[in-house]
Amino acid sequence: MRVAIFAEVDTNFAEGPAIWLVAVARMLAARSGWAVTILLRTRRIRSEVLEPLSGLDNVTLVDPFSLGWTEEAVRPQLSVERAVDFLERLDKERRFD
Repeated sequence: MRVAIFAEVDTNFAEGPAIWLVAVARMLAARSGWAVTILLRTRRIRSEVLEPLSGLDNVTLVDPFSLGWTEEAVRPQLSVERAVDFLERLDKERRFD
């Protein structure tokens, strides 16, 4: 199975929603063996929250700002509408289940 995850959280801060996102991704990747793609809402600046995912080969972090998909100066966080656009774009490439 291939899944995509997006949440309205800033993974640069160790707050409850960011920890939850990482826990869900770890569960799907490590326990189920699924390929997990996480679309980040903000540019990745700090890695502490996402560190538990670093050893999992079947987890991919997608930073749309680093890929040049969006202009950070205009909007430093993805809106839900833009995230849906990017998830559709990723789905065309990766064909999520």
